Amino acid sequence: MKIVAMMLVRNEDWILGLSLRAALAWCDEVCVLCDGCTDGTVEMVQELAEEYPGRVWFDEHGPTKFWDEMDLRQELLELARESNPTHLALIDADEVITSNFLASGQMRGWCEQLAPGQVLELPMIAPWRRLDRYRHDRSVWCRSQISVVLRDEPGLSFKDRNGYQHHSRLPVGDNWLRRQPFPEIARVIREGGDVQGGVFHLQWVNWERLVWKHALYKMTEVLRWPDREPVDRVERKYE
Repeated sequence: MKIVAMMLVRNEDWILGLSLRAALAWCDEVCVLCDGCTDGTVEMVQELAEEYPGRVWFDEHGPTKFWDEMDLRQELLELARESNPTHLALIDADEVITSNFLASGQMRGWCEQLAPGQVLELPMIAPWRRLDRYRHDRSVWCRSQISVVLRDEPGLSFKDRNGYQHHSRLPVGDNWLRRQPFPEIARVIREGGDVQGGVFHLQWVNWERLVWKHALYKMTEVLRWPDREPVDRVERKYE
C-alpha cells in the first residue's frame, strides 16, 4: 500500500506548515500543486521538501485566468499518479486529521480495507474562530463528512459539471455524465451522536481570510455562471 496525498494550494503559507506535516504522519508522500501563489507558500513547500527528502514534491505555475478547480485537480491527480500510489489522500491545505486517529494507526488500517474506487469519509470538525474550541450544534458544518482517502482505480478523473468548476472533491468514473453513482463511500460512524475524531477544517480559524474568500466565491459564482443559481441563493449559501 502506498498513500500519496494531493494538495492544491494558492497562498496558504498561513497554515501549510501544519497541515503538510500532519499529512506526512500517515501518508507516504505529499504531492503539492502551487497555483499562482504570491505569498510564501512555494518557499515553504521547498523547505518542507528538504526537511522530508523524497516525500514532498511539487509543481507550480503562474496564476491562471480563472480558478478552474476541476482542471487543476485533474492536473494534480496526473502528477500524483506518477508516483504509482495505490491510495490517494484528498487533503486541502486547511485540513488536519485528529491526532487520535493518527496515534492509533487507524488511518492506514482503514485505508487497507478500501476496495478500488472506494472512499473513506470522516466527520468534519469546525474549530470556530480559534483553535481551542469548535462548533457543536445542528448546523450543516457539524453534520458534514469529508472524503479523505480514495483507493485509486483506472478511469477516475476530475470533470467539470457542464462547465461548472467549483466544489467537487472526488474524481468520478467515465459514466458520470450519464448520472452513474459516485464511488461507494465507507463512513466512520459517529458514536452516540458525538464525533470521536475526524478532520479539523481550519478555515474558520482565520476569520478575516474566510470572509474575503466567501466574498470572492460569491462574485465568482455570479459572474462566471450567472444562470446557474439566483443571486439570493448564492448569497444565502455563502453567508
